[in-house]
Amino acid sequence: MTIRRMSGSEVVDLHRCPWRWHLRHVRKLARREGEAKPGTVWGTCYHGAIGELLTRRAFGSPGLGAAAASYAALAGKGIESTDGLAWRGTERLAADVAEEAAAAAEAVDAWLAAAGWRVAAVPLGPGGAVVPGIEVRLSVDLPELGIGIDGRADALLLDPEGRLAWVDHKTVDRWPERGEHLQRDEVAGPGVDLRDDLQARIYGVALDALGLRPARWLHLMRRATVPKPPAISYADKPTHKLHGPSRAKDVETTPELYAAAVVACGKDPADYAVEIDRASLTRWQAWATVELHPEARRRTLPILADAAARAAGYLGRDAADVPRHHVAGRHPGSCARCPDRELCVAEERGLALDAALEIEGRYGPAPDRYPDETHLETGDPDA
Repeated sequence: MTIRRMSGSEVVDLHRCPWRWHLRHVRKLARREGEAKPGTVWGTCYHGAIGELLTRRAFGSPGLGAAAASYAALAGKGIESTDGLAWRGTERLAADVAEEAAAAAEAVDAWLAAAGWRVAAVPLGPGGAVVPGIEVRLSVDLPELGIGIDGRADALLLDPEGRLAWVDHKTVDRWPERGEHLQRDEVAGPGVDLRDDLQARIYGVALDALGLRPARWLHLMRRATVPKPPAISYADKPTHKLHGPSRAKDVETTPELYAAAVVACGKDPADYAVEIDRASLTRWQAWATVELHPEARRRTLPILADAAARAAGYLGRDAADVPRHHVAGRHPGSCARCPDRELCVAEERGLALDAALEIEGRYGPAPDRYPDETHLETGDPDA
């Protein structure tokens, strides 16, 4: 039987919108993002640093260190430390963002260690070798479904009770709707219950096939701190909290920047003691639980089988013949927020070739997720 290799994120892409999957994995086009965003760069540097720190702790050796790993991740994206990063009126030096991400990773690593979390040793290395559960490659064939799953686990850790936990690092610029729970600093404290996550379910099936069944599925969330001064729009108004710097719950600044903004606004920092103090609450880190219900696991199997079959059917199709999933609403993943919406609408409306090319010119070749492997292999068509 033909085995079609896909990553977990590819399956999620195909399940959400076949047209967008086709754009990325068949037409091999990815939208050019233009200038790097500080928040995105922060997340890249943080992932590199936290992975290095956890690996270093697992091996008991000094390793690169958080800052070096953060800068290495920066270089891996082709960004120089002296580059300026501008986004929505905020300009930051790439080196500063890298240093902040490294410091955050050190704080998270210390937070985990103090609570007794350890890196798991798992038999997922080449030939089944036991390796530390950090940035582990997963590769498993599910012949009964016609699919092979490839991917990476950010971390496989042991919680303070010794239970295996699958951990995905998430950096966010604002907390979820129930974010007040995320202000807790206790590792064992309650976080946001994500209830379900298709990618986690897919990797759950893969780990089951590899003989591993984590007892906990968690997103370890860390706020991407890229501070900026609060907006000042009422410099000519009386000294009143309603007419001063933002009192938004999402802290996006530091106490120093907030105090300086108050002074620049011609107001007394003493009147803003609460807001300035709030700016010191970086909301360091918190767990967000993924609840993998057995029924949800069972329903993942037909999704995987369907993805393998549809991927084979869409490989030879023109983009116009690939269905689109029109999703209403403002939630993440909806059509209104899709970064490829403009091209999708242009092609759906059959715009003239020159207009379509003008839009498509904003796209470049999509890099392979795993450069050393070929995905979407058709195998033997007669098998």
